[in-house]
Amino acid sequence: TIRNSVKTNAGGLVLQGSANAHGMQLYWSGGAYGFLDGAWAGWDIRKAVNGNLEAWVGNAGFICACEGSVAAHCCVVAPILCATSYAKIGATCVCTHGGTGRLKLHGSGDNYLLVGPHNDNGWAYIESTNNANGFYFGTNQGNFLFDDGFLGSYNDGEVDVGFGGNRFRCGSFTQNVSADNILLAGGVTSGSTIGTTGNICTSGGIICGPTVCGVSWVCGGCVCATQGGWSLRTGGCIYAAGCVRGEVSVCSNGFLHAGTYVSAATYMQASSYVQASSHMCAGSYICAGGNLTVNGTTALNNTVNISGTTNMNGS
Repeated sequence: TIRNSVKTNAGGLVLQGSANAHGMQLYWSGGAYGFLDGAWAGWDIRKAVNGNLEAWVGNAGFICACEGSVAAHCCVVAPILCATSYAKIGATCVCTHGGTGRLKLHGSGDNYLLVGPHNDNGWAYIESTNNANGFYFGTNQGNFLFDDGFLGSYNDGEVDVGFGGNRFRCGSFTQNVSADNILLAGGVTSGSTIGTTGNICTSGGIICGPTVCGVSWVCGGCVCATQGGWSLRTGGCIYAAGCVRGEVSVCSNGFLHAGTYVSAATYMQASSYVQASSHMCAGSYICAGGNLTVNGTTALNNTVNISGTTNMNGS
């Protein structure tokens, strides 16, 4: 059957079998032509004159071959999808970054994120560019875990961990903490060594561990070491706003100063001077290369404030 529609700018060719069984319909309407999905029904395949080619697949599927691109209502499935410029998902564009083999995720301005390897140079990259605030990692459940390897700065001494207003709450380590300087607003307690090649300082709280070691000086409200041997030691000076206490000994290559008292189960020794605001107490002896000072009084023999069960020695 060949006939036109009731309109002057449309017409069609219907192919039918016996008993008027529908086969197909070729249809033209205005600036488009193609096939309908039933006799004088809706479009199945539509081609605009010198324009887009559109195909309907099922109830929800739609594919459009546009000038310079392909559009789909749901998804495009293929073993390999190739794009010479970029892939756009909503407002997000994804492309490769030059010849580096990294994916480039575009932001709304000149900002972007690079993800991927770099020409097999041994590194995998996640790199932020022109994102003024930096990186944000977040999870509404669970934790962040690192598997194997070491967590370090790309160059030595280049990166800080925590800063004003964005500090970490707690730290838990199975082995040593080592630094050029350790400065603490509160206190620190460790089941292992607290050590630094420079200084250890806290404005309050307690510095406590089996061994507390500072090459230059140790400063805190209370410094407590519990391990046998030279339990509290430094190559420089020991200074505390509160007390200095060693379960075995207290030894300093510089001076030993406490805002309140100094106590050692065996002996205390300093190459310079030993000073305490209230009292000094040692199970065996107190030895200073300079003065012993208690309550502002320089003395080598003070039966009230300096107490030793064996001897007191000042050179």
